[in-house]
Amino acid sequence: MARFYFRTEDDQFIPDDIGQELENLEEAKALGLAIMWEQVKADPDAFWDKENFKILILDEGHEVLYTFELGGVEAPDPFA
Repeated sequence: MARFYFRTEDDQFIPDDIGQELENLEEAKALGLAIMWEQVKADPDAFWDKENFKILILDEGHEVLYTFELGGVEAPDPFA
């Protein structure tokens, strides 16, 4: 088992000081995706004005192992 940390980055930086004991990176990626999904479900309107929202998975040495990014760009109004 290894400890993984899940850092959130958007307009602000939210560190994870506790982490989670998991078997491997694949389990950490599944949990990271679940964290992102829960945050979007909890407040979907908060994401409409963000250019980029990230969940970073870090190892015990706080090195980034994987990054989830959620972003959107609204297309120009074709009728404007």
